[in-house]
Amino acid sequence: MTPEFSDAIHIVPGASAAGSVKQAHHFASDQILIAYDPLASGPVPLTTDLKQWKSVRDEYWTGINVEYAYVLNEENDLFHNIGRLKEDRPAVLWVASSVSEQLLAASVAYSYTELGLDVSNLSVVQAHILNAKGNILFRIRHIAELTPERVLSELQPPKPWTEDELCEYRRAWLTYTSDDPAVLQEYLADPPDNEVLAKAMQRLVYRYPSDVTGLCAIDEEMLRQTKLNGPRATRIIGHSMGELMDTEEFLGDGVMFHRLVQMSNCAQASPLVSIEGDPTKMRECEVAVTEFGENVLAGKANVLEVHPADDWIGGVHLKGLWPVPYRKENELVVSD
Repeated sequence: MTPEFSDAIHIVPGASAAGSVKQAHHFASDQILIAYDPLASGPVPLTTDLKQWKSVRDEYWTGINVEYAYVLNEENDLFHNIGRLKEDRPAVLWVASSVSEQLLAASVAYSYTELGLDVSNLSVVQAHILNAKGNILFRIRHIAELTPERVLSELQPPKPWTEDELCEYRRAWLTYTSDDPAVLQEYLADPPDNEVLAKAMQRLVYRYPSDVTGLCAIDEEMLRQTKLNGPRATRIIGHSMGELMDTEEFLGDGVMFHRLVQMSNCAQASPLVSIEGDPTKMRECEVAVTEFGENVLAGKANVLEVHPADDWIGGVHLKGLWPVPYRKENELVVSD
């Protein structure tokens, strides 16, 4: 381990990952900046203004009325301490291949350019396992998957981020935070050379509602798992996360439970699921698919013909009844 690495500020996605990285390398607590906020859900503004960022993201997380959806410690939170990246010392970004961690890399790239920081001070640990020829053998989806022992034995040393790589990730962030879904269409028509980033950005298409069911891929999977593995909410979420893990899709169990509860909204004439128990506590809920939910799963009904959309994909606010921007198989279609 070089002196530059051991003395660096380390940017790590989430508290669990930070614990493994810190323990593996015996970093001091003040060397770790944790990205507590998983950027893959809710409204994401294009800004480096902490006040605006905090206002938008706090409103979103406050609206997710479930236990343990989001825990923040401002003392070592990346976005509350973004100014520390101006210090005259190296920084190392730790990311894996999931959508949320690639978006973290994109947000850091944007911050570096907007704040006028020296990219030569920034290195990246991209968590995947290489074969002898240097090709990707196995992708690690989340840094938090790794024990301290695996952090030491399996991850490659940090590599400096080139100007081209910085530009690729900055472009991804500008795409994700745009309020125009056509920008994502244009991005995917001209994807980056970085296959990990390109695959993560392609997965954003699956956040848009299906032309058949009117549900995004995450909600479709939870509805399917409610039928297959209900009624316990914990079991439904667990099986859904397991199925979605292969696609680098991950929102966290708190966010997914909130979305599951929203499917039972009593204000809706035709809810997708029914819930018994406390809807703020995952372990105390039982969930069942309604007749309307069965019809949606069978492709006989489209949710957005009955219930207006109200969802965010980065900077895009999906709102209203059909037609809205939607997903046809793996393609994004933007309505006129």
